[in-house]
Amino acid sequence: MWNGLIIMLSAMLGPVYASSRKALHIREDAAWWKLFQMLRTFVIVLVGYVFDIADNFTNAMQMMYLTITDQSPGVFLQELPTLGMRKVEYLAIMCSAMLVLYISIRLEQTKTDTPAELLEKRCGLLQWICLFGLIMLILLIGAYGPAYDPAEFVYMQF
Repeated sequence: MWNGLIIMLSAMLGPVYASSRKALHIREDAAWWKLFQMLRTFVIVLVGYVFDIADNFTNAMQMMYLTITDQSPGVFLQELPTLGMRKVEYLAIMCSAMLVLYISIRLEQTKTDTPAELLEKRCGLLQWICLFGLIMLILLIGAYGPAYDPAEFVYMQF
């Protein structure tokens, strides 16, 4: 519902955004503007996620308040080892995040819609290497590692 509401509001307010951008002389292709749009979308989606995992509205508001006010990197570093993940899983997360960042940047640069379209323009060998790499990643790490707990799945509460 949240995502649908945001998409609907975005479509309805599209002309307002365009006229505001024009009045403020903001180039649509400016790098800082694209970065702002990505960060804005990220924050809006995260707000929706808070309501997905909170038990009630009060808890959601408390979670958002603490997200902004209670920043302690030390606690994060202390809690990280208690997640029960192996080093290979941390490495996979870091590599995956870097890969997603790289692919996102390439999609923006080439004005391409999907990663598959990016690969279509490459040689067949690279396509097979990527496919083989993804299959091997799934086989080596598995869909569920030792840290996986199905009871913690975010939609189990529904």
